[in-house]
Amino acid sequence: MEAAQLERQIKIYESKKQTLFRRIQRLYDWSKNLKDVQNLDNFKIMYGSLNDIRKEICELVDKINILHIERDPEYDPNFQSTLSNASFCIR
Repeated sequence: MEAAQLERQIKIYESKKQTLFRRIQRLYDWSKNLKDVQNLDNFKIMYGSLNDIRKEICELVDKINILHIERDPEYDPNFQSTLSNASFCIR
């Protein structure tokens, strides 16, 4: 894959990853006020997909690292986004 294609794919995966982290942030925000019926309903719905979100984030981090290594074989894989959420991304 050419460098420009690699960069585009990395940007797409990074954007998807950030979208998933925003979903987790919303879940956390709702959890702070479960007395509110709407927050509780939203929390229950989103919590049901939390494991799928976790798996998708971990897969995206792997894909991003692979693309970085394809672009630059000297690249050191970065798992900081999963490490900062270690309890969330334990496989």
